[in-house]
Amino acid sequence: MANTKEVEIDAPSLAKMGGTTALIAVGVLAVILLTVSLRVVPEGNAGIVLEGGEAVNQVEPGWHFVIPVYQDITTLSVRTETYTMSSSQASQTIEQDARAEDAISVKTNEGLNSQMDISVRYRMRNEEALNVYERLGDTEAIVRKLIRPTVREEVRTAASNYDINAIYAENRSDFRNSVETDIKDDFDEFGFEVEKVQVRNIRLPDQVEEAIESKEAVQQEIGQKQNEIERERLEKERKIIEAEGEAEQNDILDRSLTDKVLVDRYIKALRSGDVRVAYIPIGESGTPTFVEELGSGGNLTDATAR
Repeated sequence: MANTKEVEIDAPSLAKMGGTTALIAVGVLAVILLTVSLRVVPEGNAGIVLEGGEAVNQVEPGWHFVIPVYQDITTLSVRTETYTMSSSQASQTIEQDARAEDAISVKTNEGLNSQMDISVRYRMRNEEALNVYERLGDTEAIVRKLIRPTVREEVRTAASNYDINAIYAENRSDFRNSVETDIKDDFDEFGFEVEKVQVRNIRLPDQVEEAIESKEAVQQEIGQKQNEIERERLEKERKIIEAEGEAEQNDILDRSLTDKVLVDRYIKALRSGDVRVAYIPIGESGTPTFVEELGSGGNLTDATAR
C-alpha cells in the first residue's frame, strides 16, 4: 500500500497572500488609470478639451485630469511660428527649375510668369484657440485650410498688380508690403497675428533676366560717365577759381608797386651788405636815369627798360 502525505494548509497564511495580491492588483490598476487619465499641456500651447471628439473647453499649460475614453486633450501652439513655401532649387531659373514644387508661381500684369519663395511669421492669439479649433481643426488642418491657400492666393493676387521689374528690382518693398497687408487681414479674421512676411529668391524667365541685367549694365555705364563729367566740371571750376585768384593777386601787387616804392626798394637793396656790384644807368646829365624820369613825371619801369 502506497504511503501518502497529508499537506496542511494554513488558512491565515493563504488569506494574507490573497490580500497582498489584491493590493498589488489595485496598485497596478491605479497606475494604469492615472496614466490614461492625466494629460499635460506644454508651455507655449493652448489645451483644447474634447468630449466625444467635440471641443468643449480650453485649458492652460500644465497637468490635467480627463475621463478616459470619453475625454481627451489636444494642443495648439500659441508661439510664433514660421511657415515657408520655397523650392530646393531656389537659385535656378524657371526653365531649369523643373523640380520646384512648393515655390509660388505668379503671373505679372504683363502676363510674364515668375516664381518666388515666401515665409510668413505668425502666431495664434491664445484667447482664440478654442474658436480656431472649432473652425479649422488641429495644426495640420490649420496649415491645409488657412495658411497655404491664403498665402498662395494673396501672393498671386498682389503680383498681378505689378510688372516684373517692380517685383524683381525697383519696388520690391511695395510688393512685399501689399502681400503682407492682405495676409494680415485674412489671418486676423481667424484669430492669428502676422508679424512679418518675407519674399525672396525671385526667379525670372531667362530672356527677362538677361534684359534686366543688360539694362542695369547700361545704367551703370551711364552713371560712370556722369561721374566723369562731374569730375571734369569740378576740375574746370577749380582752375577758373585758381586763375581768378592769381589775377586778383597780380592786380593788387601791380597797384601797390608804385614808382616811389620801387625806388625805395632799389635804394635799400644798394645799402644792404648783400650787394657787391650794382649797375646804375646814368643819363646825359650825369644823374641816374630813374631819378631823371621821376623828376620829369616819367615811369620808373620805362626808365629802367631803357
